[in-house]
Amino acid sequence: DAWRKNETRVQVLIASFRDDLCGRTLFNLFTKASLPDRIRVSLVQQNEKSDEDCVSKLCRLLKAEGGDGAGSLCARLGGQVRTYSVPARAARGPVFARAIQSRMVPDDADFCMQIDSHMDFAPSWDRHLLRFWAETNNEYGVLTTYVADKRELGKCLNGHFEVPHLCQVTSRVILSHCCPPAGGHRC
Repeated sequence: DAWRKNETRVQVLIASFRDDLCGRTLFNLFTKASLPDRIRVSLVQQNEKSDEDCVSKLCRLLKAEGGDGAGSLCARLGGQVRTYSVPARAARGPVFARAIQSRMVPDDADFCMQIDSHMDFAPSWDRHLLRFWAETNNEYGVLTTYVADKRELGKCLNGHFEVPHLCQVTSRVILSHCCPPAGGHRC
C-alpha cells in the first residue's frame, strides 16, 4: 500500500550528457508532480565547464515562472537533486552514467524510475505512475515503455491509442509489419 501514501518517495534517475534540456526536464518533473516533495533525483551530469548546470537552469526557470517565492522553491527542490558531475571529456557513454546512477539510489527508495534528460511529464504524473504500478498486482512489477515524441501524444497511432513499440528483428526474415494491430479500441 506504499503507493497510496503521500510520503512515498519516487527516486528518479537521470543521465545527462551536455543536454541543455536537462534543467527543463527537472522543472517539468517537479512542477507537474502532484506531490513534488516526494520526488528525489539522482543526476549524473556530464558537462563542459561552459554548459549550464541542470539545477541552475531549474532555478532560473522557477524564477522566470514563479517570481519572488522562487528562491525558496529553488532551494527546496534543488536540495532534492543529488548530482554526480563528470567532465564531458571523461564521459564513457550512457551505460557508464547509468551504472553510476545505480549506486546513487538510497536504500529507503520506495519506487525508482529512470528517464532521459530531455523529458516532459503529464500533470500528476507521480500519482498516475504509482497507480499504474499498483494495477500490476505484483510487488515486483516493472513498468517500461519507449516514450513517444511529445508531438504524438493524444494522436491515434496504428488505428488505436498506444505507445509506440520498438521491434528488433535479428533474423533475415522480412516481416510485412512488426506489430500487428491489437483487437482493442479503435480511433
